[in-house]
Amino acid sequence: MIRKLIRKILGYNTVMYIRSIVVTGQERALMKKRRSFYSKLLDKGDLYIDVGANYGNRILPIIGMGIKIIAVEPQRECYTFLKSRFGKKITVPADLLIMRLSEVFQSIPKLIFIFVVAALLPPERQSLW
Repeated sequence: MIRKLIRKILGYNTVMYIRSIVVTGQERALMKKRRSFYSKLLDKGDLYIDVGANYGNRILPIIGMGIKIIAVEPQRECYTFLKSRFGKKITVPADLLIMRLSEVFQSIPKLIFIFVVAALLPPERQSLW
């Protein structure tokens, strides 16, 4: 009840921005696991494309690793959030065509990637997704 009231007063985007700044211990531990996982797949100078980046929870762990990050996000609210949260650390294309195409295809790359990862990783590692 109180959460809904706060979201109504402040707006969802503001609440998500505040949540991204105030990180709990549990979220910090998960971010550390994700960073460890991604560091095994990505090297400095690699290109990471997040299609359907939402609020950037898969981007945050790899900021500062020397990886070029492109976040494609069709939702205007999330797009604005990504630009304000990460600034010049990532590239967020504003092209409407790219945003619309990502809206149509955003589930396909993630599904393929998740199935590949699921097939290669032991069950205890799959919980990171």
